[in-house]
Amino acid sequence: MSSRNFNRVNTFLSNSPDYGAKINADQLEEDKKANIKLDTLGTKLDSLFNQQDGVLGAINNTTIGDAQLGHRSFVYAHDVTNGKARALKCDTSGRLECSVDALEITADTINLSTDELEAKIQATNDKLDSFAGAGNNNIGEGSSKLQVFNYGRDSDAGNFKPIKIDGTGQQHVVLSNDFPSGSVLSNVVLSTGAVNTTTLDLGASHNYRKVFFFGKCAMGNASDNFTINVSNDNTNYFRVSIIRPTLNSIDSAFHFGHKMMTPRYIRFGNECGTNLTAFTINFVKLK
Repeated sequence: MSSRNFNRVNTFLSNSPDYGAKINADQLEEDKKANIKLDTLGTKLDSLFNQQDGVLGAINNTTIGDAQLGHRSFVYAHDVTNGKARALKCDTSGRLECSVDALEITADTINLSTDELEAKIQATNDKLDSFAGAGNNNIGEGSSKLQVFNYGRDSDAGNFKPIKIDGTGQQHVVLSNDFPSGSVLSNVVLSTGAVNTTTLDLGASHNYRKVFFFGKCAMGNASDNFTINVSNDNTNYFRVSIIRPTLNSIDSAFHFGHKMMTPRYIRFGNECGTNLTAFTINFVKLK
């Protein structure tokens, strides 16, 4: 259609007596619909505002029932094993419940107030004060006192024993001659040109390295003697002493005695031309 024809249509519509009324009616209808929509939107906004005002609540509103509206945050923890988030639990007083290895610990089970703690501290201080005392105070058996006990090591038994004192507080010191002793050979034949295989082992301890030997024997020749042989390894022995017994007129036996420093192992030998019979040798370890 040409522009000329469009002008003719517009001229016809504008000259029509119903054209203006129709335009006004259509506009009025559109405005009415818009107003309805605006009213509906305003009603919904008012409802939203009222709902928001109702769920905020005052700070002293500590209890919210199930399904009750309210702004709130739920604290969840991650269940790593099962791959889920689970809500943390609290009791009816709002106190958090904790579970440690299936053992639930709540604030009820641990209820130590400041006053109770201070009372326990005071009781502890009183107890410590009761432990304290002057140095001249006697302490009976079983008494609750701070004390230090002096112990000494019993190397033979491999344990510790308390050091003893007498009734005046003086320490017991035992000066004893009860040194380890025994018999090495008893009434044997010490053969000619041989070292007896019986060994005296003084032990690994270095407490005793000085030994006193004594004994007796029977000899066919008054000039005969015996030897003392020592070793560190019980394999290689070395002659260190030659002992010549002397005749005892009381029992007609040849007696001897000898004190010496020695290594760990000791044996006795006969380098003479005759046997030494009834050979008996004893020892005492000296410090």
